Amino acid sequence: MATPLGSSFGWWGLMSMCVTDLDQGGKPELLFTYSWGSGLHRSRVAIWNGGKSITQAATTVGRYDLIVEKIDDSHVHLAYGKFNGYTGEFDRLGDFGTAQLTNGMNGQQLKLLPPKRLPKEVSDEMWDSSN
Repeated sequence: MATPLGSSFGWWGLMSMCVTDLDQGGKPELLFTYSWGSGLHRSRVAIWNGGKSITQAATTVGRYDLIVEKIDDSHVHLAYGKFNGYTGEFDRLGDFGTAQLTNGMNGQQLKLLPPKRLPKEVSDEMWDSSN
């Protein structure tokens, strides 16, 4: 089965990924970050659990790239920075918090939990894409 991950236009596309079990359900999921945009660079976090679709976090970040940093099977940190497409290097600028996957009445929900002291220039670039 083939499933498009982070399909969109512009920028770098799929940035980072790791296999995890964030909901601790005993079934692995693929957590990944991707970026896109045409004139406005954006980065998102999503998860694929083997089905026909992905679950995206509602939070979108502009001007920065997000990457996953796996701690263990049920804990994943996120970092923000800038990716240089010419060198292929990621300039890590700081911690962006953690990812949390919950199962509720409306299905799976992926949340990003930023640290309390996220720099203002980064927090000003965050918005809720579900609205």
